[in-house]
Amino acid sequence: MIGRFALASSEKVADSLLGALVGKAVEVAVQQFCEQRGVEDDRKQLQDSLDHARILTQQIEQQGYEAGNLADAEDDRGSIQLLSLASPHMGGDVDAIHLEGLDEESLWKFFKECAFGSSNSEVHHPHLEAMAKKMMCMLKGSPLAAKILGGLLSMKLDEQHWKSILDSELWQLPQEENGIMSELQLSYQYLPPHLKQCFEFCSLFPKNYRFSESELIGLWMAEGFIEPQESIRMEELASNYFHELVNRSFFQKSKDRDFIMHNLIYDLAELSSVESLRHGMIKLINLRKLDRLDKFIDKITKIGKLTSLQNLSVFKVLKDNGHKLIELNGLKQLRGGLCITNLENVENKDETNIASLNSKEDLDELELEWTSLQEFDSDVNLHISEQVLEGLQSHHNLQSLTIRGYNGARPPNWLHEQVYSRLETLQLQNCKNWNDLVVVRQLSQIKHLCLVRIPVQTQNLHNLFNPEHCKFFSQLEELVLEGIIMLEDLPNLGQLPCLKSLSIQSLPGVKMIGDRFFATTEEGSCFPRLHSLSFHEMPAWEEFHFSNDRNLFPCLVLLHISNCQKLLMLPRLPPSITCLQLKNVGLEDCPRFWKAIDEGSSITNSASVTELYI
Repeated sequence: MIGRFALASSEKVADSLLGALVGKAVEVAVQQFCEQRGVEDDRKQLQDSLDHARILTQQIEQQGYEAGNLADAEDDRGSIQLLSLASPHMGGDVDAIHLEGLDEESLWKFFKECAFGSSNSEVHHPHLEAMAKKMMCMLKGSPLAAKILGGLLSMKLDEQHWKSILDSELWQLPQEENGIMSELQLSYQYLPPHLKQCFEFCSLFPKNYRFSESELIGLWMAEGFIEPQESIRMEELASNYFHELVNRSFFQKSKDRDFIMHNLIYDLAELSSVESLRHGMIKLINLRKLDRLDKFIDKITKIGKLTSLQNLSVFKVLKDNGHKLIELNGLKQLRGGLCITNLENVENKDETNIASLNSKEDLDELELEWTSLQEFDSDVNLHISEQVLEGLQSHHNLQSLTIRGYNGARPPNWLHEQVYSRLETLQLQNCKNWNDLVVVRQLSQIKHLCLVRIPVQTQNLHNLFNPEHCKFFSQLEELVLEGIIMLEDLPNLGQLPCLKSLSIQSLPGVKMIGDRFFATTEEGSCFPRLHSLSFHEMPAWEEFHFSNDRNLFPCLVLLHISNCQKLLMLPRLPPSITCLQLKNVGLEDCPRFWKAIDEGSSITNSASVTELYI
């Protein structure tokens, strides 16, 4: 695949790459011409196709090449797209132009220029030139590697310095281990500590993020990376740091005077920042914030030593020492939200007790996640899952609880209102054996309830929302019912006095929604505060009707129905609706429906509809 060529000045490299593209463009043009015309001797048409290929190739040349990016070129006769990737495995089923790298002569000329500058190396540095030729064999034709390594060597035209680079063990590291070339890691290793710190900070940016010099040095100063000196202003010193990293090719010019890090350089920054964190763990005992490193958390061993840490969004449980639940024991200052994932790796309840979640009083959001089913769901494994969940009781200040992927059949004994009087959000997702909803009804203060892909039977769900028990959900504002495949009929929900948002998705057994769905409140209205109603993926749903003489949906603003192909009719819409969204809906009686909209008929009350999406 075509990788990015970070070149200072090498017209021959550009010509080589452009030549490959021209060749491919011509080949494609000829092939398309022959396929479309069925002849090969119409020179005028063929010449037009070749001219088209030349124009498009010139446009590609002007745009440049970015690893992992898509370059577009077009004119009035069509377009061509150039996708550049670092690995051939990423391209899928596409025709690829495989570039083998620079030829030896071009690479040596460019490498010499990067390492020695304009000096005559044969005359002034014969020993260094011999060493450079040895290192060139390791570059594998890569201009980026030549530029990075040449820049590192040019910092000190000294034989001892060059020998230490030539003898480095990093040359023995297989590139496949982390995808970062040895030359890049060498260049990082030779950075002074103050530049390493500034460079690692850049891993917090998103990949391909464009930044300005003033933006980055401002962040460095805010983080305290720039030590003040009497004879130089901090801004000037930070600017010097910035341009030193530019000169070493860690940053490169982008458009509009901005800068960017090559994808491989960015990967190096991420890897280096994690390694620094792992090796400097003891020194970071007072660290309070650990932002934007979620995907590397599982690489940090013994995170429990960060006893002052206040935020940890994700903790991945592994069976290896240093990654078990015991690491959470010392993190008593955690606050905000925490997701504990891969709980299938917890072997017994003792581990959960040691985690001491109930001592973390500032933790207000908790997600407990099992990411894979335990083998064969044996009785032993189900019992372990139930024990683990029982041992993960958090502090009574908890406001939001999500249980995902749990394969036990029994809910935890601690989940009731007497313990969690502040709990406002409960989500049960992919809990394949959880059919008991009595515990949910005990949480009368719940405002947000989400039931997703749990094996609840129709009668159990109807009992949960029985109008006689509506006081149990007197504060419920948002309800999601999704993927409950055994449900054949929706429960009575119209009596919920505070419900504002209702989402019903992926219920393959529901064929009709009628009067039973619209239980009335004491005031005589149904869904008295509902603003948003959504139905999605209801493949068997055919009928939606209710009595016209009832006060239904007095506050409904948005009605969304999608992927309900068998739905034939809509009932009369309430006058409060301003947004109607219909997508992939049957609506057999469409002509009457659209005529009603045009005429503002009472069938639709369409005079109030200001947004219609179909």
